Amino acid sequence: MLPRRECLLWVTDWGISHSMENLHAYYRFRQSYGDLRLLHEAPGHLCLDYERPEVVTLIHYCVLFAWDVHLIPSVGFGRAFVCHDEWVELGFTDRRLFEETKRQLETAKLKVSVL
Repeated sequence: MLPRRECLLWVTDWGISHSMENLHAYYRFRQSYGDLRLLHEAPGHLCLDYERPEVVTLIHYCVLFAWDVHLIPSVGFGRAFVCHDEWVELGFTDRRLFEETKRQLETAKLKVSVL
């Protein structure tokens, strides 16, 4: 069992490239959960441990729409920031998990910089 119980996806910047955004798709996704609020009214999404597909969908939207998003788990792992400028910053609380993720990214031929 993974240590994460919830994950907050917090959209911190949007409207950067209006031609890339599909707000209709985004709002229909939110409406499917009964949430009728606008992005500026509720930029955060608290996803529970069984909602992994929702987390993936929301990250996918953020990448496609050129939005900035922070992923903040409640417990364990670390944090992530996905930037509209096509880079990601990952932070880990577990060295073993960091090494495994780094290996997977390098295997996928993605550029990895360690600070």
